[in-house]
Amino acid sequence: MKNIKIEKIFSIQDGSFIYTDFFESTSEKVALVFKTTERGLIAEQAITLLLQTFQENFYKGNYKPLEKSSQFGDYIKERLKKTVIEMHWRLAAFFNRENHKFEISTIILIIKNDIIYVVQSGRIMVITYSGKSKRTNLNKVEYIGLDINKLYEESHQLPIMGIREEELRIKVYTKEIQKDIKVVILPIFSSSKFNTNIKTNSEFKNLISKLIKSNTKPLLIINITDDLHKSKRKKKFRITTKNSALTMIIVILVAGMYVFFGRRWMQGIFTSGKELIDESKRTLIDYTVLLPRIPIPKLEENWKWTAPATITGAPIFDFDNIYLIMGKELLCLRKNDRHIRWSQICSYPIADIKLLREEKILLVDEHGIQYLIKKVKGDFLWKGEAIIKIPKKNRQTPKIIYIDYIDDGRLQENYYVAIDENTMMIISGEKGNTIAQKDFNQKIDFISEYDYIEKCFYLVFGKKILKVNLLLS
Repeated sequence: MKNIKIEKIFSIQDGSFIYTDFFESTSEKVALVFKTTERGLIAEQAITLLLQTFQENFYKGNYKPLEKSSQFGDYIKERLKKTVIEMHWRLAAFFNRENHKFEISTIILIIKNDIIYVVQSGRIMVITYSGKSKRTNLNKVEYIGLDINKLYEESHQLPIMGIREEELRIKVYTKEIQKDIKVVILPIFSSSKFNTNIKTNSEFKNLISKLIKSNTKPLLIINITDDLHKSKRKKKFRITTKNSALTMIIVILVAGMYVFFGRRWMQGIFTSGKELIDESKRTLIDYTVLLPRIPIPKLEENWKWTAPATITGAPIFDFDNIYLIMGKELLCLRKNDRHIRWSQICSYPIADIKLLREEKILLVDEHGIQYLIKKVKGDFLWKGEAIIKIPKKNRQTPKIIYIDYIDDGRLQENYYVAIDENTMMIISGEKGNTIAQKDFNQKIDFISEYDYIEKCFYLVFGKKILKVNLLLS
């Protein structure tokens, strides 16, 4: 069984970001490392978009697992390729919307079944260091990914996500974990300090210390060891009077603490949590240390906004905007300041709306007429001649909305939201019990899906739209 420890050094202010999911409950260990040439809010928005797109596609993508274990590597590669391509197009759309492009170097690393899978975009490098083997009796430093020499060339056409509006050429590199191994992800210009002359673990540690002191960011070190190689032979446990007495004392103490502190205390001791993306300069994660408490979701009202007319459909949203249906009219509302960006009127009341790629929106009215709209200014691109039949919808809110703990890394389990007249409830997906509840003065007409970026829902009461945040207590 492999034992994995990670150390990560990054600074959001400096344009370096690291996201990892290496918990024991996850069968696929995931790391995403980013280095941007831009700083500030726009860089953070771009990284948030990339993370959201990765989670939506890699974890929830419509992929069929392959039956043969020998083909499982192809299954991982296919998921990675499709996910990265989607990240590329979403980022390209973001750059077009902001009318501003900058380089984001990216490494996506997956560890599954003792295989390391790597996708490389830009000027970040993956280096592995493995100890001596019986066959070679030598320490070994290797590069995973693109040709190291080409990465130093500023003029070399590297695959970089979002910069060019053309298909991104993706290659998934692999490496088998045979024994103990250390994986280092760092900027390409700092990787020159590594060389094939490293002979001992102490030399490797000294080099890492120098990188840390020189303020190298981002820097991710993954230390993978085999417990079988590290464990020492232990004395056999024999049933004796002394051992039996000690065992009984431990059982009594644990049972006593369970009764005294309650079941929640025990759950807190024996349940590990998911990681958060924070601004820690240096985080050392040891997954043998268990967290003491599980955060509990709660609902809290945020802002309220009144529309010009009665809202007749569930709010739809993207990274920047909320789209509201008001009979024949579609209104685009900016999230951050509730400024109306544009509105458009169709021939008949709008029945359905779909957000498409390339900054476009598809509308269908109650007579089955289709409209294609530009997101930026709301201009009509075309009005469809073919009439499609749209089933009539009852004016009611959806009964269940699912919240995936993988997409919202703050959460420890899956939840779902149920609506009953004027009551909104958060229910545990593991146990089915109500975790939080909020009552409103009016009946809830509509509720949006969960916004994983803003961590909220958008509720509709007649003309009013209310933002309700999902917080943790």
